[in-house]
Amino acid sequence: MNLQAFLTGATPNYYATGLPDANVHGLVLSMQNGDGQEFLQGNRLSVKQLLPLQSTLFSMTEGMAQAFRQNRNLHGIRDIRLGLAILFQPALQGSLAEPDLRGIDPRRHMIVVMERNRTAG
Repeated sequence: MNLQAFLTGATPNYYATGLPDANVHGLVLSMQNGDGQEFLQGNRLSVKQLLPLQSTLFSMTEGMAQAFRQNRNLHGIRDIRLGLAILFQPALQGSLAEPDLRGIDPRRHMIVVMERNRTAG
């Protein structure tokens, strides 16, 4: 609802109902079309410091709405769905040159590769 509010100029809700007011290590927010294809993604990750879930999600949603408005190629998309991944309990699994993937369950874990200000997941 906040995405729609930002896109239409309505007043957004500062609190996402159904989500706790917790601290997390990261969020991944994606926009998908009706077929489930992702066309826009944003993330905030912090291995060392915790991020406040509610305010981080609010600012990310505002940023996604702004990116959507600015990209004219996306204006024809009408059936927009949001995907949200909440990341917590990071575990260092080695380096890219020497990864240690023992104990990773792909149903519950996300692998994120970080180098300076670049990430891939």
